[in-house]
Parts: sequence; structure tokens; C-alpha cells
Amino acid sequence: KFRETGYGSIIRATMTLHQVCGSSCPYCSTILRNRTDSISLEEAKAFVTRLYERQAEFNRDRFQAYNKSYKDATGSDICLRGLILSGGRQPNLWPHFTKFVDWLAGKDIDLGLITNGFPKNVPEGVYSHFKWIRVSITPEEASPHYPNRRFDHQYLPETIKHRPDITVGYSYVFGPWTDDGIIRRIDQSMDANGFRYCRTFGH
Repeated sequence: KFRETGYGSIIRATMTLHQVCGSSCPYCSTILRNRTDSISLEEAKAFVTRLYERQAEFNRDRFQAYNKSYKDATGSDICLRGLILSGGRQPNLWPHFTKFVDWLAGKDIDLGLITNGFPKNVPEGVYSHFKWIRVSITPEEASPHYPNRRFDHQYLPETIKHRPDITVGYSYVFGPWTDDGIIRRIDQSMDANGFRYCRTFGH
């Protein structure tokens, strides 16, 4: 469609909700950003509405043949189909997180979440709406929410453990803080919680 008409469509997007995080990782790309930089619930809903409802309407009206081909293949009009919630490494600290996810759950959008922790005030059932969740493991000395400075002692919602319908994994950055002990504990934690992978890269 883009090659032939010059009009592209956004079917996957990442939304930064805010820049708040409780950790102080040495490699963080957002640590110096404005922590008050946050979107409102209305702005978040408007962003999704434009890409989900209005984009679908636009493609139905203006690009009927392309839209029909896409719908035959996917069962959906050309519109937003996947949304990743991110920002500040802990998007679930955003005050509207639960309301927004519950609202999104009423739409045919695959949800992904990137976070380094789970605030206990967020109802565990909210995480059942996600298709995948990636839990970032921060250097243990940098994370005040790790009990006894152990990532594997942190609170994890029961609704993300051993779930065949949700892909959950870890993300870990290698650095001077890495030793054999934490690598073993990552492996053990994956087995204990039924997580499927650990994404690793070097700092």
C-alpha cells in the first residue's frame, strides 16, 4: 500500500506514559529526563482512538481494495493492532495505568508491557490483558524495590506466572555488576515462574 500509494499505516506503536522509575541504573537512557513529563488519560485514549478507529475508517473509505485484502488475511481493518506500554522503565507507576489497560482490553489490540517492577497497588488481574510482558532486571544495587537487593525476591503478580497465554520474559544488561550468581538466579527464577526467555545484552 505504501509503495503504490505513498500512504502508510501504523499497526504497531509504543506509548511512553511517563518518565517515572524507582531505580538508578548506570546505563539508563531516561534518568535525566523530566520526571514530570507525563501524558493524561485523555491524551492516551485520544492517541489510540486516532490510530484504531479513525485510521480504520480512513482505510475503509480511501483504500478499499487494500483494506479488503488486509481484512481477508487478518480479520481486521488496517488500523492499530499492537500497542507496547513503556516509559521510564516502570509504566505501571503511571496513575491511570489500570483504567487505561481496562479500556484497551475492550479493543482488538495486542498489548505488550516493558517494566522493571510491579507496584502492589495495581490489581493483579490487569496483567491478564497483556499478550506479552518483559521484566527488566536492573543492577541489584540500583533498585530499592528489590528486597535484600535480590531481583528474585521482588513481588511478581500471580497472574503472570505459568501462563501459557501470556509470553513473559526477563531482560538483563551485562556489566561490572554481573557475576555467576545472578546468572544462575535468573535461570532459576525463569523456571520457578514459568517465564519463557531472558533477553541479554552488554553495557
